[in-house]
Parts: sequence; structure tokens; C-alpha cells
Amino acid sequence: MREFDELYEEEFSDEEKEAIRRSSMINTYRLLTSNYDFSIFPDNLFWLLSDYNEENVFNVLLDYFESTEEYELCADIKKMQDNFEKIKSSRAAKKNTMIRYIMGPKDGE
Repeated sequence: MREFDELYEEEFSDEEKEAIRRSSMINTYRLLTSNYDFSIFPDNLFWLLSDYNEENVFNVLLDYFESTEEYELCADIKKMQDNFEKIKSSRAAKKNTMIRYIMGPKDGE
């Protein structure tokens, strides 16, 4: 996996790369807070983080918004991360639980 700077080294200036990085972070945050509602983006072209999974996206966003001192966004992200951990635990519990069907008495018994 190559870093964004390496992929677009000659295509964008440093200022443009930083603007794209910021846009990716903000848009990914907005997408998460909207429960993945892509209709929040009025244009068809927008930047998002792409090299993440549902477990590490929160840490990527937290690192970025801590570095820009946007602590209100960090608090929101932390809440989402905590909720995700609960959901993930619930998924694991359901996956590991056997489902038992209890049948009632047969007709005539």
C-alpha cells in the first residue's frame, strides 16, 4: 500500500494534497455520522479515506482530528468507536451462540 503522497507526487502540490487529505477526513467523518448515507454529498465527486477498515477508521480519524485540535469531532468519533465495539462484541456473541428451537407438544399429546 503506497501513501497518497507517493501515488500523486507529481500531480498535486503540497497544498492540494493537504486539502484533499482534509476533505477525505471530513467527508469520512460526515459519512460515519450519517450512518453511511451517501446522499449527504451533493456532488458525485468527493474524497473519502480508502485504505481503512471498519475497525481502524476511527483511529485514523482520531489521530487526524487530534492533530488539528478539533476535539469536539474527536469526542463524536470516540462515541462511534465505543458503539462499534459494542456492536462488534454483540456480533461475536451471536456468532458463537447456538440457536435452539423448542418445539411445543405435538397435536394429541
